[in-house]
Amino acid sequence: MHDRVIGPFFFTEKTVSSVVYLDMLENFVFPQLEELQPRVFLQQDGAPPHWGTIVRSSLNDHFTGRWIGRGSPIPWPPRSPDITPLDFFLWGFVKDNVHRRRVSNMDDLKGRITTAVASVDADMLAGTWREIEYRLDILRATKGGTRGSSLTRVMKLFESI
Repeated sequence: MHDRVIGPFFFTEKTVSSVVYLDMLENFVFPQLEELQPRVFLQQDGAPPHWGTIVRSSLNDHFTGRWIGRGSPIPWPPRSPDITPLDFFLWGFVKDNVHRRRVSNMDDLKGRITTAVASVDADMLAGTWREIEYRLDILRATKGGTRGSSLTRVMKLFESI
């Protein structure tokens, strides 16, 4: 989202299955994105719970043609951290903030993660969008580099947003 980050969400189950993941999407993520439809795209990685038939079916219902991930209607180059904001910005930012001092227990860890995510402001997100645009400009100039046609489709997607 352009001006805020949703989350974090902490699973209480020891194992996150497709059923558990779908419950989180339907009860935590989707309600927060409702007001932004149809201008929002949802992106997820290829973790096994994200790949379940029930998850993909729900995403097709809630984000018809607007979700990115394994088996999605939008092609996305696999292992592409250079154009994935969670990879090139958010995870490193949260990790740097969480591990400034030794974590004492699980509650301390969750609190630090929550604080780090809450500290991501609109200016930081605007900078991230500018960085995406810059990175896509590089891909355009190099005609997708080694990633080729799948990046051409990604660039067209971002041009439509």
